[in-house]
Formats: sequence, C-alpha cells, structure tokens
Amino acid sequence: MLTPTAATAARAARSALRTATRAVARQQAVRPLSSSSSPASSTSTSAPASSSSSSTAPSTSSSSSSSSSSSSSSSSSPSSSSSPSPSSTSTSSWKPLLPPGVQPAYDEAIAFLSSRSAPASSASISSINSPSVLSTFAQGEYDASLPIHRHLREKVWRETGILDKVMQRSISMHVLPDALPAITPTVDVQVSFGHGAGIGDHGGSGGEVLAGVFVDPAQTISPPEIRITAFHEEARRYTVVVVDLDDPDVDAERFCTKLHLLKTDVPVSAASHAQPVDVEAAASSTVQSWIPPHPQKGSPYHRFVTIVLEQQQQQQQHETGNELAESVSKQLSPEQRADFDVAAFAQTHGLTPVGIHFWREKWTEANAKSVTKIYEEILGLAEPRYARPPNMASIRKQIGVQGSRFYD
Repeated sequence: MLTPTAATAARAARSALRTATRAVARQQAVRPLSSSSSPASSTSTSAPASSSSSSTAPSTSSSSSSSSSSSSSSSSSPSSSSSPSPSSTSTSSWKPLLPPGVQPAYDEAIAFLSSRSAPASSASISSINSPSVLSTFAQGEYDASLPIHRHLREKVWRETGILDKVMQRSISMHVLPDALPAITPTVDVQVSFGHGAGIGDHGGSGGEVLAGVFVDPAQTISPPEIRITAFHEEARRYTVVVVDLDDPDVDAERFCTKLHLLKTDVPVSAASHAQPVDVEAAASSTVQSWIPPHPQKGSPYHRFVTIVLEQQQQQQQHETGNELAESVSKQLSPEQRADFDVAAFAQTHGLTPVGIHFWREKWTEANAKSVTKIYEEILGLAEPRYARPPNMASIRKQIGVQGSRFYD
C-alpha cells in the first residue's frame, strides 16, 4: 500500500503526465501526428513527473524519509525498471526519466500509475494511465487500430480547443447558419494547400489551414488536400462539399452559394486518417471538379466552407462506389451548382452533416494578378469588377452643379 506522501506524489505525477501529454499532443502529435519530434516530446512528457515528485518528496519528515526511501526503492525498483508495455507498438523505447532508487516518490508514482493500467490487454481502454502509452502517443506513434490511441486522438481534438475554435469561428463569422442551420461534428476535417508549416492567423507559405484565416488566391489554384479523421473502425462512406457562401449575384442583388467541389462515396475509417481525399476530376465519384476560388474586386471577403456529409446506411453498401455520384450528376443542373443549397442537398439525398472547416479570401491589389489569371486561363471568363453606387452629392460637385445641402 502506498504511504500518504507517496499517494500524493502519484496523483501529482499523474496530473503532470496528463498535462504534458495534452500540450505535446496538441502541438506535435495531432497536426499532423509524426514521429519526427520524439526527443522533444519524450522530454516534455517525463520532466513534469520528475519535478512533481521532487517537490512533494521534501514534505516527508527526515525520520520517515530514510525508512520510506529504502522500502520504496526496494519495492518499486522492479516495477519501474521493467515497466509494463500496454501498447503492442514500440513502447519498449520509453523509459522512466529517473533510474530506480534516485527518487523514492517518483518510483512509487510510476509503480502506482502502472498498477492502474491493464497489463494483459494492449488495446484495453483501461491502459489510459500507463506512462508508456501516454509517451508513445505524445511522440506521434499513433496506431489507429488501438482503441486507446483512437480515444486519446479524439480527446485531443475535442478538449484542447481544436474543435472549439472551428465552431466558435463558424458561428461568429455566420458560416452557421449561412451554410447549414446547425451541425454536430463527429469527424475532424483538415484542409491543406501546398506544403509548409501551416497557414495561420498571421499567414503562411503553405500547409494546413487554420479555420477561418485568410488564404491568398494564388495558393488555392490547385485542389486542396482534405483529410478526414474518423474514430470508428468500420469503413463508412461520406460526401465532401466545398462552397463559396459569398458569390455576388448582380441581377438579384444578393449573394449566392457557389459549388466549388463535390465528391461522393468517400470511404473513411479510423485507419484511413493519413490518406487525403482523392478530389481529382478523373475520379468517378467526383461530381464537381475543383474550381479555384476567385474573389472579385469590390466584393467583401468570401467564406469557403468544406462540409463532410455522412451517407445513409444503404449508400454504405455500394460495391462500385459511384452510384450516388451518378444520381447527383443527373439531378444537379448548372443553375443549381451556381446557386447551391447545402441544406436542401443534404435533405434530398439523406445525408447527415458531421464535419466542417472553412477559410476566407479577399481581392487585394497584391493578389490581383492571380485572380485575373484564374479568370482568363482557367475559367475563360471576363473578370467582373464591382463597386458601391456613387454618392449623388459627389457627382454634382464633380460636374459643377451645387444643389441645396438639405434637398436633392
């Protein structure tokens, strides 16, 4: 049985390990999960446990410390030197930061955490407290076949602000309800353009796009790389839609929703998180191939929204994977693509919205040449330019007709 002091140290160590794991996983393991940052992750994961145990150890009196030291070292040395390996992947690389016998409280904390895990089953969710599992996940060794890894991945997505930021910006920038009345996300949607450290609030040369940020039209000429991370083992089919919520309709004096990409029958499972959606025009299930964003001069910023829709159960059983695409292609007229109603489309085909992401673009003098190139070389259309109606008082002043300051 753990002494009160050791139990306190164990609780502190467990809390420190969880805090460090969340921070490391959020910064390195999730966006994307790669093993290139293992040294830093290992250090940041283990160090808090050491500091927590060392800070609690001096609270023990000198008389009890010596006796506790010898008993703790002898009792917990075997546990820490041969820490159980709950994960069937490469968990043997994980080792306690301190060797047995250096800090008795740290030894008891490791033994306590190890005793709370499940030594028999590597896939058991009860192994969530195992230091080796947390260290493996923090280092980016994500194995989607393990329920514990899928649980940790979903926990990072839901509890570290990733999902909250997407939803908060979708509401504050009126993506909801302009695109859909409401949505309850169950899959993580990542959108990337090119390669780089990412495109955030302060820009970037390429990589994953943070939800709601501005992206240069020159970076979005090529189709995006869309990754869907689901947390279910079985493969399900989804439909991916990309729309522009702010395409000007001069005749109707309003903004309409223009369809930029429509891809049906996308198989997704937990194991396919590393595979981007095939949005090439040649794919049989691509109903609408990629139309590069082209914000017009004089229009406000455009919101480009990526929505993932889960298909019905009968649509999950398709063998060829393009039945829904053929049906949609026949029913979707050019006028409907130019004024696309996402909510009506989902209701018509029995689709359930489960994922969302968006970015913004705006015409500027800096990107004017890129927008003109899209219109001339890709769309083959004359580039429109919009402006606000002129003020009548300014026109009278320009032509030398000065009317009353109170009447027109």
